[in-house]
Amino acid sequence: MTVMERAKLAGAAAMVTGLWAAERIRPSRGARPGTVPGSPGDLTCDWLTGALCGDVPGARVVGFTVGAGSDGTSARRPLRVDYNEVGCDAHLPSALYTKSAPSLLSRLFCGLNRIGQIEGAFYLEIAPELKIETPTAYAAVGEQNSGRSLLILEDIVASRGVTFCDPTITRVDREQADDMVDIMATYHRHFWGSPRLDSEFVWLIDSADWQRRLNEMMGFRRMFTNGLKRSRDILPRSLVARESEMWPALMRSLELDRGRPRTLLHQDAHSRNWYVTGEGRMGIYDWQACGKGPWADDVSYALACGLSVEDRRLWERELLDRYVATLGAVAPSREQAWLSYRQHIMHGLAYWLATIGRTMVQPVLQPHEVCVANVHRLGQAAEDLQMLDAIGS
Repeated sequence: MTVMERAKLAGAAAMVTGLWAAERIRPSRGARPGTVPGSPGDLTCDWLTGALCGDVPGARVVGFTVGAGSDGTSARRPLRVDYNEVGCDAHLPSALYTKSAPSLLSRLFCGLNRIGQIEGAFYLEIAPELKIETPTAYAAVGEQNSGRSLLILEDIVASRGVTFCDPTITRVDREQADDMVDIMATYHRHFWGSPRLDSEFVWLIDSADWQRRLNEMMGFRRMFTNGLKRSRDILPRSLVARESEMWPALMRSLELDRGRPRTLLHQDAHSRNWYVTGEGRMGIYDWQACGKGPWADDVSYALACGLSVEDRRLWERELLDRYVATLGAVAPSREQAWLSYRQHIMHGLAYWLATIGRTMVQPVLQPHEVCVANVHRLGQAAEDLQMLDAIGS
């Protein structure tokens, strides 16, 4: 990052901080239609009417409640909405949930990285084209200067009977693993080498640029190094012995696919971003880090993180063959796919080492037991697949 870019980033951070502080001094009396609410607590019936009733003349929101939720990179809250008779007759959605950035840390992280705007744009502009299991979005607004953002999605627990995956609890069976592969192959095939990634969806960030941005803006290398130290009892000994090779391997892994076709990436396809519907089918959500880049970033991460170590070892060759077959004519060769799969284990492992290696001033993004489970799975995959040798090959 150049001196000018650093200065611009510092200025943007100062503006986000100043505007957040101003909100604390003069709290909002409620969001007006056309503005960006600072949090679900700023919502009003008028604002929700504008966001949810625009396609139904005469429909209005007459009441709503915001429930308790959870916090990570963003704040997630259930929202229940009541409509007038016109809205009820039109079957407008009433079981919803919101994602927003109300705290200073979430404003800086989500705002400076445009995460809120990126996820909203995905759901409204790209998701309708894709025939995959993912939530429906009803409204998305964002503001660059303040870092504010608000996304309103369907509550898929209420609407689809969803159970969210968790590596400490969930065992993904073979049929569900096939589902995961089919979903990724579907959205990868749809945008494989597509010029629309650059010409139409200009807000999508290249995966290598995304990693460099994390390095500069979040102190990712320090987090990664902390994570290595904290994970020495979790990672395989063979990997700990080559600790000094890990950061150079991450940087080299970013260059491996330069010049090869890019596609749409979820880019954070760990196990907690998958769910199981009431009918037993897999779905994927939380698209706030979506971007464009090499297919293996998603597939390696999803399988190594989402499956138990034993199941991955048993199924990964067949699952990768299934992925290649589903891609069809655009697919890499079986040999090239296997090499890329091995190399890109580094992507997910780096994310979770950084998550477990957060500094004291950074928010807790994931429960500790989840971090331990995912570092263990990804570290074992790195050893089994000889990831460092594959990256250096």
